[in-house]
Amino acid sequence: MLKVKEAKLLELVENFNKNNDHIEVVATYNPDMYKGLMHNLQTKQAIGESPVLVKVGWAFLDYFSNNFDYVSPADSIEKFDKEDPNFLKDNFLENILDLAKNSKGDQVGIPYSLSTPVLYINKDLLKEAGLDENGPKTWQEVHEFAKAVKDKTGKYGLYIQEPADFWGQQALIESNDAKMIINENNSSTASFASEGGIVAMKLYQGMVSDGSALHISWDEGVQSFVDGNIAMCYTTIARRQQIQNGPQLMFLLLNHFYLKDKTEKFQRADFFGNYCY
Repeated sequence: MLKVKEAKLLELVENFNKNNDHIEVVATYNPDMYKGLMHNLQTKQAIGESPVLVKVGWAFLDYFSNNFDYVSPADSIEKFDKEDPNFLKDNFLENILDLAKNSKGDQVGIPYSLSTPVLYINKDLLKEAGLDENGPKTWQEVHEFAKAVKDKTGKYGLYIQEPADFWGQQALIESNDAKMIINENNSSTASFASEGGIVAMKLYQGMVSDGSALHISWDEGVQSFVDGNIAMCYTTIARRQQIQNGPQLMFLLLNHFYLKDKTEKFQRADFFGNYCY
C-alpha cells in the first residue's frame, strides 16, 4: 500500500512541477508515520526551515495547531485567491471541513483524504467453517465467526490492523458507546477506560488469547489475509487495491459494526483521515 500511495503522491508532485515553472515542490519521506513527521517538523521549525506544506494526521490536530506556526485556509484564500472566496464551501461538505478543526473550533487545515475502517472477508474460509458467507453483523458475531474458523480450519479468524496508531481498535471501542477523548470546556480528557471501552477491549483480548485473532504487524497481517491464512481483516479502505488484487475470493463488507444491542448509535469512528495544513 505504501508503494501505491508513494507513487500517487510523486505523480501529483511531478504534474504540479510541470505546470508551475516558478515553484518547485520537493517530496520528502518521513519514517514512523505521523509521530515521525511531528519529530521532524520540530527539528525543521527549530532551525527555521519549516516546509510550506505538510500532511498531518487527524490525531495530531491539537498538537500541531498548539505547537507550530501555520496559516489558516481562510487567511490563505484571502491573501492568494481573493477571486474564489467560497472555495472551501463550494468544494467540501461542512462535516468534512469540521474534521480539520481543532478542539477550539479553529479551521487549521483542509481535508486531504478520508479513511474508513471496513471488514474484509474471505468467503471461502467462512464457507469452509460452515458459516454465513455474507459475514457477521456485530462484534460478538465477529468473535463467534473467528473462533469457528480457528476450530474448524486451523487458520486465524480475524486480524485488526496494527500500524503505529490505535485507529482500528478505536473504531471497536467507539462502536460500543465509548469515546477515546472527551472535549469539554476547552479541555481534553482520556475516556477510553470507560465501561464500554473496557468491554470492547476485553472482547478483542479474548480473541487474541484464544488464538482466533492474530496479533502481528500491519503489513504482515494484511498480507497474511491476502494469502488466505485469515478469514476476516479489519483495516482501512486504503488497503482495498492490495486485497482486491489478491488470489482469494473476497467480499468487501461496509457495515458499521456494533456490540450487541448497540444498533441505534452511529459509529463516530467511521471517518478519520489525513489533512493538509
